[in-house]
Formats: sequence, structure tokens, C-alpha cells
Amino acid sequence: MENVFKVIQRKGLILLALWFVSTVFGQKSNLYIWRYEGKPAIKLNDSISPVTNGAAITKKSKLIMGRDDVAYIINNSGEVFELHETGTFKHKELSKLEPRKARTSFEKKLTTYLWKEFTNSVKKGYNKSGVVYRGDYVELLQPLDSTSLYANEIVFEWKAKENKTKPYYFVLRELGTTETTMIGTYDTKIHLFTDDIRLKNGKSYEWTVVESKYENLDKVNFSTIKILNDSEYQTQKTEIDIFIDFLNSIGYSSEEISDVLCLKIRSCF
Repeated sequence: MENVFKVIQRKGLILLALWFVSTVFGQKSNLYIWRYEGKPAIKLNDSISPVTNGAAITKKSKLIMGRDDVAYIINNSGEVFELHETGTFKHKELSKLEPRKARTSFEKKLTTYLWKEFTNSVKKGYNKSGVVYRGDYVELLQPLDSTSLYANEIVFEWKAKENKTKPYYFVLRELGTTETTMIGTYDTKIHLFTDDIRLKNGKSYEWTVVESKYENLDKVNFSTIKILNDSEYQTQKTEIDIFIDFLNSIGYSSEEISDVLCLKIRSCF
């Protein structure tokens, strides 16, 4: 009886592993609708559903395009296919389309991010190599980790903890130095200016928030930021302007563009 149970258990684990592998590889082969105009639809077997942003086109489904429809489709490499044609298209036909040539590095960053977002594989939380963080850390909200900024004032914000009665301690360190600033506050945000005192243009920093002034900072999650100087900003500005024009052309609102820049490709200007 015990042997029978082990066999059943082993088969269950094998089936679970096969399901996981097929799910992962299925997601990689999927195409996803980034943006669209008109009323394209997706057909799966006998069911037809209106297209939505982030909708998956699997190997078993087809994309139906009307006369005035436009679709921007991305694959797992972050390539974009721009489709204006009328008809019903199989997955393999869409995969053979000539990808749109990205005019800026920011477009590639965005489509790569969107692929991860559509497949639910965007990394969340803190998992820096070699460090295991406690579950009671203070959640940092903005600026996001690895963000570039060009601004006179930067707002550092974190999530409030329930029933908090003692102060938070905001910690700022310039990368490559031992210089550390610690500020106690009962608020959940701090405004700092790029005034060459605490924050300097052209420098990179890491920041965090802890609940004790005696915290072991080697075991705390940090987010990093880069503050661009005038020259670095001007180098990126041309690309950013081209990128914004493209986003406008495919229907992004000003609010959506701000979200894309600061939250998805992490370049806040």
C-alpha cells in the first residue's frame, strides 16, 4: 500500500512539473496586444472576444482585424509588430511579420517591461544577491530602484506601517563613499533638493527607511538612484523627445506617458 502511495505521489509531481513547464513555455510563445485602434477581436475556438491591452494571442487563437483597425503586438524579445491589414491572422502569421525598428533605447526598455508585465513576471519586492531580508522591512515606494532623475527636488516616499508610534529613520548614502545621512521623521516622505549638499548632480545614491537608528544597514533593503547632471540629461533628451512623440502617436495620454517614463522605464524628468 505504501508503494502504491509513493507511485501516485511521484506521478503527481511529474504531472505538476509538466504543467509548469508547459505554462512557462506557452507564455514565451504567446504574442500580446500592446495597443490598438478600432475594434479588433481575438477568436479562440468558437468564441470571439474584443481585444484589450495585454490580451494574449496563443498558438490556438486568431486575431481578427477590421478595415480601420490597427494593432501593436509584442513578442518575448520585446519586438513590436505593427499591423494595419484587414483579415484573420493566425499566430504563426503574426510571428512572421517584420518587426518595427525601435528608434530609441527607451522603446525597447518599455516593450521588454511590458512583456514581463503581461506574463506576470515583473520582479516584486527585494531580492538583492547574497542578502535575505526580513519580512518586517519598510516598503519603499518612490523613487523606484534603479531610477534616473533630473529634478531640482526629489521626493522619497515609503508605505506607512500600521499602528506606528515611533519615528522612521530615512537613510541616504552616496555610492562609492562611506558618507551616510540619517534623518528621523514621523512622516512617510521626505523632500530633498539637489543643492550640492545632500544630493549632487551627476552622483548615484542608495536610500532606505528603517525603524531604529541602530539598525544593521548591511541587512536592510536599499534602492538606488542616479541624479543626472545637465550634460547627461541633454544626452538623453533627444531620445526622450522622440520616444514621447511615438507614444503620443499611438494614443498615450500625458498621464500615461509620465507613468511610462517614471514607473516603467524609470527615467524621471
